Amino acid sequence: MDKSISREGGRWNASTSHDSTRYFETMPADKIDLALRLESDRMVNSIYNKKEVESERTVIISEREGARTSRCFV
Repeated sequence: MDKSISREGGRWNASTSHDSTRYFETMPADKIDLALRLESDRMVNSIYNKKEVESERTVIISEREGARTSRCFV
């Protein structure tokens, strides 16, 4: 997915907040069909590797803790 997006001049990322996780791509307007196909594939065909999930778990927990201590939650 990363190569497909960056090759077409786009970028992708994700973020986690108090009650949601967001995935997004920023693509040139003429690549909207590609972005939608890739996003559809990610939602339908995702395979989660246990080791990768465990390594990302610490990132997610860290982001949630940071959000919890931000001024809007204090």
